[in-house]
Amino acid sequence: MTVFRIQLRCCGRGMMCGLRWVMLLWAALTVSAGCRTMPPPGNSERPAPIVTALQRDADWETALPRLRAMGCNHVWLGWAAQELAPQAEAAGIEPVLLLHPAMDTPPSHDPSEWVHCYLKTLWKEKAEGPLSLPLSEVYDSREFYFDPRTDPGRVRVVARGSGRVLPPSAWEADWSNRRIEVRGGATGEQYRAIFPVAIVKSAHANPQKSYPPRYTDGVSSPERRALHYEQVRAKVRNFPEASVFRPTSLQYFFLLLWQPPAAGEKRGDYMAYSAYAYWAGMNPARLALYEARYGEAFDPLWIMERGYGEEGYLPHPAYRRWIDLMREEVGEYARGMNDIIHAGGRRSRWFWGDDWKGVEPYLGDVDRAGFDEVVLSLSGGAPSVRRLTGFSSPARRIMRLPWINLERDHPEIFHERWAEHWRWIRRETFVRCPAGITVGGDVRGAFDAGLGEPIVDTMREFRKIHSRIYEKRLFDNDGLTFYIADAWGPMRAWTVPCHYVSRTETLKAMVDWPVKIRFVSFDQIASGGVPDDAALLIIAGEPDTAWAGGDLWENPELVGAVRAYVEGGGGLLAMGGASLTGGTFALGDLLGIAYREPATARAADRLWNVTRWVDAGRSPSAFDTMQDTYLKRQPELVEDRLPPPLRGDFGLPAPSLFYGDTLIDARATAAVIARDADGGPAAVLASPGRGRAGYLAGYGNNPRFLKVLSFYLAGAMDALARLDSDHPSVAVYAYPEERLAIVFNHGPRAVDARVRLDPAVLGLAAAEGGLLLRDLDEGRDRPVSREALREGIDVSLDPGQTVYWRLETP
Repeated sequence: MTVFRIQLRCCGRGMMCGLRWVMLLWAALTVSAGCRTMPPPGNSERPAPIVTALQRDADWETALPRLRAMGCNHVWLGWAAQELAPQAEAAGIEPVLLLHPAMDTPPSHDPSEWVHCYLKTLWKEKAEGPLSLPLSEVYDSREFYFDPRTDPGRVRVVARGSGRVLPPSAWEADWSNRRIEVRGGATGEQYRAIFPVAIVKSAHANPQKSYPPRYTDGVSSPERRALHYEQVRAKVRNFPEASVFRPTSLQYFFLLLWQPPAAGEKRGDYMAYSAYAYWAGMNPARLALYEARYGEAFDPLWIMERGYGEEGYLPHPAYRRWIDLMREEVGEYARGMNDIIHAGGRRSRWFWGDDWKGVEPYLGDVDRAGFDEVVLSLSGGAPSVRRLTGFSSPARRIMRLPWINLERDHPEIFHERWAEHWRWIRRETFVRCPAGITVGGDVRGAFDAGLGEPIVDTMREFRKIHSRIYEKRLFDNDGLTFYIADAWGPMRAWTVPCHYVSRTETLKAMVDWPVKIRFVSFDQIASGGVPDDAALLIIAGEPDTAWAGGDLWENPELVGAVRAYVEGGGGLLAMGGASLTGGTFALGDLLGIAYREPATARAADRLWNVTRWVDAGRSPSAFDTMQDTYLKRQPELVEDRLPPPLRGDFGLPAPSLFYGDTLIDARATAAVIARDADGGPAAVLASPGRGRAGYLAGYGNNPRFLKVLSFYLAGAMDALARLDSDHPSVAVYAYPEERLAIVFNHGPRAVDARVRLDPAVLGLAAAEGGLLLRDLDEGRDRPVSREALREGIDVSLDPGQTVYWRLETP
């Protein structure tokens, strides 16, 4: 699928276009489809859909027709347009105001309260003599606002090969020239420095001038928090027209980094990014709090080398404790802010993204903080919608579609890209429809360029979906439950690395299966076993990642718990590096496989070379292309070794069912069901004890095969037959109370498919006589027998086409 990315462009002055671009980045156009008024806090009536749009143009008469064309009934007023609140209300559109108290309070000059961001230099190889690590490659500022001579523990110089931290005596910092000179260490080894900088510029500051440290952290001291709360009270008091207030950055705002010019370029650029993440939310006061709480000093390496930026890294145990500390502080701060908003009779909206950590929805923090609504950007497609709707909370969910950037998305490709992304979003929207939908970018410009029609069509279709299934129960085969195991468990449910890896493709395939899908951490399994209601346990990820488990599999309690589950009758599906540690599959005896070292340099430079990932200085999931990660060997099934349920046409013309490499040997206890181009085993099935286990050497690129294999390993083929289609691009959804079935083609081509729908799924098992299949859009009734529905009826669907059927008795 196409991934929409945000691109910041610069004006001719060689810097980011200041307030306008940052405001556009943060105040992404929010559309949440249909009602006039949101219910007040505590109102239990079923809310109608909302549509919200950003308005930052003072020319209200020009903007109003475009907002009405989109069906907007709420308007999100950015910083520069908040004075339009009375005009919005007069036009019948409720205003939503952005709150940023940190930008309205004075900066702090107390060094103990400055917020620091830890940055890394690039890796450099040491030759004879000292090695110079230039800090200007990653950060350019007039001041560092801390003294490394009195706080040397805040700086680390790390060796790449060994991971060893050099003692302070082996290096010297030249802060005036922004360099660290490495005198010790080994010739030929590569080193990097990790160091903190204070946030001294906000995104609203002129990057060509020097500013004092801008204090934007609202949780470090009671005094600072009180100042922020007063700003919130003032906004609620001064804008009585606003029905919703959206607190932005619960901790702090953007940091501007200088990017030096690349080779051949004349100038560099300023890059803005959100500074609040778990790896960046440090200041001396909070570091002291951690040490007092847990009895040990916090080492930034715990985050920078095992958690920096990407959730694919295996988290250090201390990093998890740091997260808990931040959740406690931010949750308390957010609760106070929401209390003020609610006391004014308004609702609060929280944007889940841009590295704003401290509130983890799957851990209950949305409710503890008191948020009424949650907005999430859907860069991960359908799994992102599942991430938004899957956690337990009464908070209303609003999904944000990709940005409309007319500088990049030219008219000739806009319609195609928009349609493709909306097809993927809808796939999960049918599982649980959010309360709203958002779009980012210049909507006014889109209408001026003639691109408003697909936006309006999307809003119209979302309203239809919302009107038919919002808050309706989806059929899930009576609670049949599949669990996905990783190092994070529920905290990182439905996190997608956005690359062609086992984790990504597995979650994309599973988003709309008719089962309950839960997440469990390896720690939870080690301490309490695989959950009792698990019909299938899935582990999919690249070696040494949080998804595959890495050295967590050296814990005998984890291995023993999974073994007891499978041998006792459970199902296990493993992919890629699942349970691989130290060159051995910890679950190899269950899976019927053994790790085989790559035999050629070509293979050694690919998927399973963990050193290459570490050397890249980034998460294993951060490769730019599929070719960088996998050898596309296109394994072929061994037909005579396949169980009958896994035989047949899986709906794609490509011969392969997944991508992998020849990296395993099969044990005598396993059946090889697929071989690669060299004849080596690429997929196996095993039957340990009373259970079933399967292993794929790579990620599944055929969602239909992966679905059938998963239900087979779970011993649930009868359940699959109750509600299914035979084509990987066609999904089927059922809502028993409504007797409603939805058939949706989320693929890019017109397809013919056979849909199986057991009438019992819709509560019509015991009825006598024939049935009527009513097409709700066309208003036609089609007589159909129960036997025909169970065996399957043929449908032809255009790309993105949706059919709504209601099953009736004559």
